[in-house]
Amino acid sequence: MTKSEKICKDQLVKEGFLVERAVKTAWSRNDLFNLWDFIAVSPKTIRFIQVSSIYLTSGSHAGKDYKGFPHPANTTIEFWRWIQKEKRFDIKVL
Repeated sequence: MTKSEKICKDQLVKEGFLVERAVKTAWSRNDLFNLWDFIAVSPKTIRFIQVSSIYLTSGSHAGKDYKGFPHPANTTIEFWRWIQKEKRFDIKVL
C-alpha cells in the first residue's frame, strides 16, 4: 500500500466506512476489478475509489473505463488524486 493509499484509507475509516482492498498475489494485481484501490462501505452508500498521485488523464490511466463501471444508484465511483505539496486529495466523483 502506498503512502497516499494509507492516508485515503485512514480518512475513510475516520468517516465511519468499512474499507476493503484486494490482496496482491503472484497472479493478480491489487486493484479490485482491475480499477479500484478500495471499496468503502457505510450503511447508506458504497464508494469505489481509485487513488493516484497523477491526473486521471495521464497515460497510466489510459484504457481504464472508470466512468463505464456498472454501479447501483447508492454507490459512487471516485478518483482521489493526492496533491503532495498541499497534503490533501483532489476528489472527483465520476
